[in-house]
Amino acid sequence: MPRQPVPLRPLLITLALACATPALQADTLPEVVRLALAHDPQVRSARALWQATQAQTRQVRSRWWPSAGVNAQVGQADVTDLNRDLNRRTERAEAYVRLNVYNGGADQALLQSTEQEQQAARLDLSRALQEAAQQTAQAYVDAQRQQGILTLAQQRLRDVQKLATDVDRLVSSGKSPESDRHAAQASLADAQAAHDAAVVDATLTRRRLQTLVGAPVGDLQAVELPDLSVDQALSIPPGAAQARNPAWLAAQARASSARLKLGPIQPELLPKVDLEWRQLLSERTTPTPSSGQQKGWTLSIGYDLPLGGGSFAKRDEGLARAAAADGDTERIARTIDLDLDNALQTLHRSRQLAPIYQRQIRHLEAVVSASTLQYAAGRRDLIDLISLREAPFNISQRLIDNDSQGQKAALAYWTLTGQLLSVLGLSSLEP
Repeated sequence: MPRQPVPLRPLLITLALACATPALQADTLPEVVRLALAHDPQVRSARALWQATQAQTRQVRSRWWPSAGVNAQVGQADVTDLNRDLNRRTERAEAYVRLNVYNGGADQALLQSTEQEQQAARLDLSRALQEAAQQTAQAYVDAQRQQGILTLAQQRLRDVQKLATDVDRLVSSGKSPESDRHAAQASLADAQAAHDAAVVDATLTRRRLQTLVGAPVGDLQAVELPDLSVDQALSIPPGAAQARNPAWLAAQARASSARLKLGPIQPELLPKVDLEWRQLLSERTTPTPSSGQQKGWTLSIGYDLPLGGGSFAKRDEGLARAAAADGDTERIARTIDLDLDNALQTLHRSRQLAPIYQRQIRHLEAVVSASTLQYAAGRRDLIDLISLREAPFNISQRLIDNDSQGQKAALAYWTLTGQLLSVLGLSSLEP
């Protein structure tokens, strides 16, 4: 069923008015990415979680410090003092300082584990920055691709309009049949529909980019990425690429945290040593006792043997969580290997196809030029000419799509290796 260009016009006007806002001057890819990262929700969430783990680490470190407080008591009791039965009322206030001297290494294991969790949260923030930068850069490349396709569609529409005018003149002079006019108008309608669709796609991709950035974007500039040798990248051992990937490093840190929580031996099976110092602040006891404590210290050693098996079950839980964390690390490593290989193969294929498409376009343009002259001389059928004129447009669109795929593959490679921000000159944003 032939496409109808007319119904698209109201949508085009609506989209154009929606985007008719002043554009920022920061239209290079690094500046656009910087603006997007400034308010990306995933980055904000990861940064907040990192700050939370920093606070958690400070909480654990505070366990190494003593606690101080004041204790006040009011009470009444029947006592025997110097062989006398008395009803004694006591009002007493004292200050104390308590310090856990030894608890089986539980605090040390928890601190080491929490520090690894903090490291994992920092790497999660790095991953969020890399992924948000890739998402924005891909949207930038998509907007460029659709702008290129729109430019092609505009050129095609102008060419077909000129052809339709020429055909109409030939038909009017009796040099071409009436069917040529219908064929030319059908080709013009198709070119108009393709142009309108390209306008919509270009507008939508730009709006998506502006949504990510949080502000209108100016004219897009060429994406400049460092030259990437596919053969050299493929020769890098998989482990070397993983060692720079923040997602894998974060999973490894969490696996280390899970193992550190276990400790060499269960703290619940070891004794605990506490030191306490007390200082009397005030006391009013009636009748007055014959003796009382003004200050003193106590060193206590306690040992609780759990009989319900809870401590052993806790260790089993820790071992299972450590095994799960190791499995998650291996899963991420495999995913990285597959995604890296896919990105490099896509980039390699894109580089191979680009010169082929360029040669095709040059040859087809020469054929179209010659065929146009042949049609004007009455030695070429219009249907054949229209078909030939479509070929350079289609191949040019493939070339644009191919270049876009190559750029996205390069962005994916730099993201998977944790280098995208550095490549874009935004390494200062790394945590």
